[in-house]
Amino acid sequence: PAPAAPPLAPLRFHTPRFTPAGLAYDAVSRRFVVGDRHGRKLAVVDEFSRQVANLAGARSSGFGEIAALEIDPRRGDLWVVSADESATSLHKLQLISGRLLATYPAGPGLAPASFGDVAVGEGGVIFVLDTAGRRLLRLTPGAASLDVVAALPDTAPVSLAPAGGGTVYVAAGTGLLRVDTLTGASSEVKGAGGVELGRLARIRWFRGALAGIQHTGEGSSRAVRIALDRRGRTAVALDVLDPDVPIGIPTASTV
Repeated sequence: PAPAAPPLAPLRFHTPRFTPAGLAYDAVSRRFVVGDRHGRKLAVVDEFSRQVANLAGARSSGFGEIAALEIDPRRGDLWVVSADESATSLHKLQLISGRLLATYPAGPGLAPASFGDVAVGEGGVIFVLDTAGRRLLRLTPGAASLDVVAALPDTAPVSLAPAGGGTVYVAAGTGLLRVDTLTGASSEVKGAGGVELGRLARIRWFRGALAGIQHTGEGSSRAVRIALDRRGRTAVALDVLDPDVPIGIPTASTV
């Protein structure tokens, strides 16, 4: 029989106490970018030295409580969504330096709103999930503000994953939604053969499938990969990548 694969070694680092919210990996600099929700700042962790350095904070970038972040590797941008008691915004930063490049607040026409997740789509289009207003928003390259792509059903949306071809998947409280960004229509993704799509807390599109974190019970989660049919409307298989992921805040995960 083939020898068993060695266990993965955790990358440990030390910081003052913080609440992780958002995680991304920069393959160029070999650094992890980590958000601190309540500290309202970003830190970078070097993969090899495991040294931690501050990248950006509320004073320089105007963060509220950080909810999620994502890297656009083609353009070298770092996108962050945050919120406080009175406002919620999308922030664009230079990845290498953490310098603030632009801020896109939710305008009065979007109130009430709270940005809960952000992801990069084809052609540099940025998608934002408004968890309070239950809407999928979009920022196209060169635009000065976000526009509404789709209104979502009242199902507590928590995460999104652009899949290309005008499709964005949204994880909601009871299952998975497929949104057509060309028409704004949304539909429920069905689970074939008992595939369980409820309680997904974080999703990302990776190599033609969805990867994510799924709650399995009180205080426990698992990492999964969800395969879809050709039309992208039915989940045909769910592979468990790790049955027990000790993570309290699912947005602190990435592919």
